[in-house]
Amino acid sequence: MQRALLVLLLGLTAHLAAALSITTPDALYQCKPSILTWTRTVGPYTLNIVDSDTEPIWTSPHTDADADDKLIVVPSGSSAAWIVDVPAGRNVTVWVKDGEGNVAGTWPRVIGPGSGGCLGSARYDNSLPPSTPLAETETKLQVSDALVKSGIAHGGLITDMNAYSLRDEGKRIAGPAFTVKMVHASDTTSPKPSQHFVDACPANHIMLIQAPAGTKSACWGGLMSTAAQAKGIRGVVIDGGCRDLVEHRQLEFPVFARHHSTLGQSTFTRPSTLSEPLTIHPLPPASEPPFPSITVSPGDYLLCDVDGCVAIPAGRVGEVMDLAEKMGLADEKVREDLERGRGVAESMARWRGK
Repeated sequence: MQRALLVLLLGLTAHLAAALSITTPDALYQCKPSILTWTRTVGPYTLNIVDSDTEPIWTSPHTDADADDKLIVVPSGSSAAWIVDVPAGRNVTVWVKDGEGNVAGTWPRVIGPGSGGCLGSARYDNSLPPSTPLAETETKLQVSDALVKSGIAHGGLITDMNAYSLRDEGKRIAGPAFTVKMVHASDTTSPKPSQHFVDACPANHIMLIQAPAGTKSACWGGLMSTAAQAKGIRGVVIDGGCRDLVEHRQLEFPVFARHHSTLGQSTFTRPSTLSEPLTIHPLPPASEPPFPSITVSPGDYLLCDVDGCVAIPAGRVGEVMDLAEKMGLADEKVREDLERGRGVAESMARWRGK
């Protein structure tokens, strides 16, 4: 187990801010989870979503509300997850009111297309706690172990990923996935995105790109890292290849990929679909029994560091965080015993129960 601390998964701030403000991702998609973040002042915080086209979906923060179930109330912290249960094409504004009555809002955002299953259901995803960071002792390794223990056989592992640009081996990234599927450049029948895939990715997300199996060219280079970093994208994970390693390292932009290459993208592959689930298979040779593939959906949480990348299903983040925290605390107790010279078997049995 590493001693390195995991980046706070839900983007909690580390200091108090003088003025209240709130931000959303640049793009909001119908029925997809989005992280709302605000400056930490004095809690509790009340969040409201206002449909700019018709009536407020939630009561305006400038007035008192009789129906508390129409509000999100966050006791502390500085972020919350919202399942965007507003139809595509509508304009919304997000408001926050703090414990002292200060109010801040966002510019209107147009809801993009997505799935339809959440419309009319709860707006707030309670499985993604807004104010609960991973424990300081917790690492990505415990997250993977917690996923296995909770019944996910692959432990969230996106197999065969290499960290190509971490000049600081202690660096790690965490954030929701924005997915991109590439196809062969000769494919004229698959869909084409309406905008460049980097331009389409919201800030504070991690891009997950899948190239066609066996492709030897890169689908990410130094210019893409430059654009992504300027946009506030946290990193990229590639089921395929990258190039321009020196540029990524100079930028200190996190790039994780299965291989690197001298060949560029456009001659060999092109982007096709955005924000769709991707199924990623282990590279050959296959083990016996075969290691399972993993399907990553937009909004699932990615955690990446020098050991590799793990994906947590968006609807299970809270459960996995709780279990991983307990496992991390147990591992610290094992470490303390080992540093005192106690035996491995004895320490494991005492704190891990095995």
